[in-house]
Amino acid sequence: MPNTHTNTDRLPTGASRFSVVLIASGFQVTATSRLVASKYAAEDAREFLPNWNYTVDAVHPAAGEQPTRSVKTEPITVQVKESTPDGGRARLYTCDASITITVDAADAFSAGEIALQRVCEPLRLAEHLASYRDKAFWDKLLPVARAPFEQMAEVLRRRGFEAVVCAGGEAGPRTLAIEVTDDGERVGTFTLVKCSGAAADAEAAQRPRLSAGLHFAGEHDIEVSSTPAAGPDLWHNDTQVTTSDIACLDLDAFDELFDVVLDQREEARAAAAPAAYA
Repeated sequence: MPNTHTNTDRLPTGASRFSVVLIASGFQVTATSRLVASKYAAEDAREFLPNWNYTVDAVHPAAGEQPTRSVKTEPITVQVKESTPDGGRARLYTCDASITITVDAADAFSAGEIALQRVCEPLRLAEHLASYRDKAFWDKLLPVARAPFEQMAEVLRRRGFEAVVCAGGEAGPRTLAIEVTDDGERVGTFTLVKCSGAAADAEAAQRPRLSAGLHFAGEHDIEVSSTPAAGPDLWHNDTQVTTSDIACLDLDAFDELFDVVLDQREEARAAAAPAAYA
């Protein structure tokens, strides 16, 4: 039997093959039953394929599978979820749709990017990629940052302050923060933040060089930030991140950063004191 594989089935040098599951969540259809809703949802999922809000649900090795030729012919799986009354016999059904795209990529993270590029409408691609990269950043960072944040809070307590670690902060819910008070008086908040560095080349311009930093915002409009040093890209790939990779999580550096906060706090309080008695 002749070999039916074409050259396009061969893996590029340095690449592996992955299957990427993309999910379009929470779109709605109006129907009189779940069966009819499933039919309508499948039709809508196919018709508006490039226009949904997609998330990368899973990425799996796909050695031996064929790469996706056209997303338009790939099967779409629809899940009909809860419904609410929508007048008469009709109900409004909430649905999810998933499609699996098989691609060749340098690593699993890049496979997710390529799958989004294959499916998404070009004008919305940047938005989808930014969301995918942001989730990857925090999914890597938060598990390794929790323990150092607890240690930072303990450093503050040893220095005579009250400190509470909490989720969220000024940077949004997907981060960590330390609320600092002094004998019940608010001092301010340390927040773990995402920092974007300067682009070094064309690829970096598309994939901003990211790092983690600390930002303090406190009373008297005090703001102090750590300045992450330039380093390797830890986020836009399959690299496993450890505490030692994140400079802002170093306890000695944090102690020095808090010294700067206290100096600025004293200066601000001294400047405010004459005004209070004017």
